Amino acid sequence: MSSFKNRLVAQLVEHVTLNHGVESSILSEPTKNHQLGGFFVFRQILICFCANFEKNATMSTQINPTTIEFLSELKENNYREWFQENKNHYTLATENFKQVLLQLIAGINEFDKSLGLIEPADCLFRIYRDVRFSPNKQPYKTNLGAYIAIGGRKSTFAGYYFHIEPNASFLSGGIYMAPNEIMKRIREEISDNVDEFLKIVESKNFKKYFVFDETEKLKKLPRGFESGSKVDEFLKLKHITPFHELSNTELLKPNILEHALIVYREMYPLIAFLNRAIK
Repeated sequence: MSSFKNRLVAQLVEHVTLNHGVESSILSEPTKNHQLGGFFVFRQILICFCANFEKNATMSTQINPTTIEFLSELKENNYREWFQENKNHYTLATENFKQVLLQLIAGINEFDKSLGLIEPADCLFRIYRDVRFSPNKQPYKTNLGAYIAIGGRKSTFAGYYFHIEPNASFLSGGIYMAPNEIMKRIREEISDNVDEFLKIVESKNFKKYFVFDETEKLKKLPRGFESGSKVDEFLKLKHITPFHELSNTELLKPNILEHALIVYREMYPLIAFLNRAIK
């Protein structure tokens, strides 16, 4: 099997052993026990699926230029009639993105075991805008975005974000628009573990890849926190979302999957720190 298929099968085996108490060695060979035999059959189905996926996934390891082209054209033609006429291009773009996400999920699971087995479709945000209370009545977003976290895009946990937009793509992660109670817990975790937090966000590699978005920031420290700490400015952040910009050229490179995994691996200590507070 290829490394990709090996990763998926290994994750299935680990999931079953952790959650069902089945020895991993049993899953590697047939068994007369009906329940365990079912696990073996499921494993074989997964192997066949991966083989079929690998055979047909000609766009699976990189972002296709036609994906960016579609988003660029949508920006110039953001109305329903054009979108319906070009629905097939939208489908191709989202399928391309989901194939990349599938391998990202497998790759992230190699260093973030808490992520688990999630479907790309559960991470992908809808392209349709809610215009009910917005002065901007354009019906569609001009980007594709995915939140890779425990449970997918609706998760309350910290995770990894991939944003595709012509001349405005980026890799990010952390926690965005969290409920007040969760942000309170995160701020308390930062305040109680200043040195640990700063060791993460001020490390050489972290600064090499990330900057913090400080456009949405409180003017004063939240109630209950005293000023004078080395993390005061972090405590004022409404969202903990460091990001890594991608040019169109970088986004479309054949090694974008590898690059994204390197970036996300550097973000993992922060994700683990935040999720410790949330849990």
